[in-house]
Amino acid sequence: MSQAEQPSEGGSPLHPLAQAAATQIDSEVVGGISNAGAVGRGDSESSYLGVDVRPRVTSERRLGDFTITPSVLGLVPLAIVISALGAGVALGLLDMIGLFTNLLYYQRLSVHLASPDATILGAIALVIPVGGGLVVGLMARYGSEQIRGHGIPEVMERILVDGSRVQPRLAILKPISSAISIGTGGPFGAEGPIILTGGAVGSIVGQMFRLTGAQRRALLVAGAAAGMSAVFGTPVAATLLASNCSSSSSSHVRWY
Repeated sequence: MSQAEQPSEGGSPLHPLAQAAATQIDSEVVGGISNAGAVGRGDSESSYLGVDVRPRVTSERRLGDFTITPSVLGLVPLAIVISALGAGVALGLLDMIGLFTNLLYYQRLSVHLASPDATILGAIALVIPVGGGLVVGLMARYGSEQIRGHGIPEVMERILVDGSRVQPRLAILKPISSAISIGTGGPFGAEGPIILTGGAVGSIVGQMFRLTGAQRRALLVAGAAAGMSAVFGTPVAATLLASNCSSSSSSHVRWY
């Protein structure tokens, strides 16, 4: 008696639909075992996920979950340089925010961070954030659409889709647009912009040296963590957050 014809635990036969499903499963299992024996003798392997047609001698078959080789030590000097650049860009972003706030709300040249609350412009101050939004909209329309987002999703998208490649112009447009938006009174923060900007610096350096996708990802994360550390003064939390962005965007990291 086949499995499809066996009665259930209660003693009654299975429903006809259940019998048909069981029969189909039996045939697929038997066929899968036969195919596994046939392809197992060649260069392919079979599992419940299907047939693995990759060559036996290839880096793709090695376990790649956060495993590294000594070659990663060559990235340390670049990571140090990128961290310094990312921190400098972050401090520049804060200075630009303070510059726009002081210039537009208090008509003075200063880079110190200030709140627009004490302005004496009155109702005219309502025009400032509107104008800032229009300027950022024009930058997004004619510059780069990627400046519209928060920052963190864009970094994860670059890691997933483009192999950690970020457009060089984004490293310029993102901090300027963010400084205009925040400095004119927009209800935003510097976390996302500095993650994307610092990550863009690391990605650009990786592209200049023609590094692999995994190596560019490491430099991107280094730049993002450096930027957050400079803005918020939290190096440990910044490193953990940047590493989480990298690990959640790719489950396989290979250094080759």
